[in-house]
Amino acid sequence: MSPKGGIRKLQDSRHPVPAQQRATEPQRLEDGTIVISEKGDVVLNFRASFETAKISFRVEASSLARSSAFFHRLLFDQRFAEGKNISEAHQALMKNDQTFADTSVAQLPQVDIEDVGQISTVKTIRPLMRDLLLILHGRELTVTRLPLVNLANLAVTADRFDCAPTIAQYTQTRGLLTASRVSGSSQSEEAIRQKLLIAILLQIPQGFGPLSRELMHAQSERWNVDVNNVMDEALWWNLPRGIEEEVRSRRRYVLMSISSLQSHLLDAYTSRARQCKLGYDTSPQCDSFHCGELIRFLSRKCLLRFESCYQEPVDTDGFVDSIENLIDALRQCPNYQLDINHPHCGPRKVLLQGLSIIEGFSSRFDGPGICLECWIAPNASRRSWAESKPLPVWNSAVASRHASGIHVHGDTTIDAARDFFTSVEKQWSTM
Repeated sequence: MSPKGGIRKLQDSRHPVPAQQRATEPQRLEDGTIVISEKGDVVLNFRASFETAKISFRVEASSLARSSAFFHRLLFDQRFAEGKNISEAHQALMKNDQTFADTSVAQLPQVDIEDVGQISTVKTIRPLMRDLLLILHGRELTVTRLPLVNLANLAVTADRFDCAPTIAQYTQTRGLLTASRVSGSSQSEEAIRQKLLIAILLQIPQGFGPLSRELMHAQSERWNVDVNNVMDEALWWNLPRGIEEEVRSRRRYVLMSISSLQSHLLDAYTSRARQCKLGYDTSPQCDSFHCGELIRFLSRKCLLRFESCYQEPVDTDGFVDSIENLIDALRQCPNYQLDINHPHCGPRKVLLQGLSIIEGFSSRFDGPGICLECWIAPNASRRSWAESKPLPVWNSAVASRHASGIHVHGDTTIDAARDFFTSVEKQWSTM
């Protein structure tokens, strides 16, 4: 796995992308071996967990070692059996005055690799490993566009073989991620997850906040599935680096904020404090009327459930709809009146104001979306909502301080959304 660090620049002297050569299809020998380099001095035999046959490639060990710490250790470190065997085989060839270009595949040392990363199940890993090795050898791919799933699998293998900076630079300079993007609202959850995974593994932050917010708002179909049952699935179904847990955590905080607004209204209309706005002649009948209408509305929308206090609680799944649909449903709260003398009474005005506040924080500065640059920084823990210290109370005074640039915890405007959604108590009546 690549260590956490800052966003990689396109020019990274530690992991330079080799000078690219003209795109040509690699030769495939009769035994199935693909020749990445005709001067290759080693044969790599790859096999994924879902395959039975191995896929062989003739490669240059030095080219791989320049861009991959994994291959540098595997092929050159004498402490590993592979490195020792390669060294002995090369010495034997040199004693016979053979050049690698004149050496057949059968005479070259071979290395078996059976873990290519947690990729999706594909018919064969041959195209995937071919593309990875071509880039590491400084050769152009034979295509200018890759399907999004292929690019995601390529990112997984790049992370597995510790060559993500090289693949990231090739991806960005060739515009592969832009060409693979699925635009519009038609993109599936899997497409969103694949783009998020590419950004995480290759450390490409552009657009990460809106994408993570979209996943959080939409509710993943996998969050109600036992994690142990999906361990063999592609890595994007359980995003690494703590991102999966953080997205789920932020969704819970947003839902809790909406629930607190709903609870505030129910508490207000079931309390003894008069809510009727008629004036001097406030009416308890008005409050009772709106209390009943509010409960009936929420129950009909399946947003409120009644349970007996003296029986076992009913186990239910979490809210599985999108946050946008939830807010739209709450906005449909009717503007009923007890009679024509009570035009300003009822919970609708406060409800709509509260929902506007929530929507504002959800869209402002990417709202609950994750800033990838902040996340992979050395002090990433302070950006985690789950690990941050919550505000005891959020009210209009705190909102004013955030609006004027005076922040309670952080030093950027992104912290406003975090402070609002994670606050222990929200004083809706003061907003």
